[in-house]
Amino acid sequence: MKKIALAALLAASFGLAHAEVITFEDTSTLIAAGYGGVNWSNFYELTATPAYYANSGYIHAPVSGTHVAFNGGGSPASISATSAAGFDLTDGFFTGAWNNGLHVSAQATFENGTTATKDFLVDTSGPIDVVFGWTDLKSVTFSSFGGTPQAGFGGAGTQFAVDNINTTPAVPEPANLAMLLAGVGLLGVVARRRSI
Repeated sequence: MKKIALAALLAASFGLAHAEVITFEDTSTLIAAGYGGVNWSNFYELTATPAYYANSGYIHAPVSGTHVAFNGGGSPASISATSAAGFDLTDGFFTGAWNNGLHVSAQATFENGTTATKDFLVDTSGPIDVVFGWTDLKSVTFSSFGGTPQAGFGGAGTQFAVDNINTTPAVPEPANLAMLLAGVGLLGVVARRRSI
């Protein structure tokens, strides 16, 4: 009976969504699909140390640790769901890599097909917390443009850095969760009959 109760508890826990703060401390270079419970396109990781990035906004971008993500080549970059269950995006900390007043546009597509856009400006002096509060997402694409190059920096471009993205990865659909629980219940019945 204890095994049945444990199996039911484990099955139920699969349906609970756990918020995750993605810090990029445990990834490298091109961010892999599935990292942090979402897929990534044109997002790269770098270690923002003074030895390499002292003359850029990257050095000011980390919120925790020393690693941040950025949009490769200043081109659009996106995160997307790993399944039809979607994902949530609460917020993230954004910094301009080379330009002050860099315009970033986040275009969201939700699981039900609707869309939303959030535009914001970032500077090279440090991260700003951008709150999205989006749920049931299929994907979010971040595009950046404009701004004024910061004097004295050793590079140029419309890259932004991002750290501490707060997401809730996909969870099973209610119908799938119900099937999972029904299967666990059936296993319990079989186990009970065998013990009689």
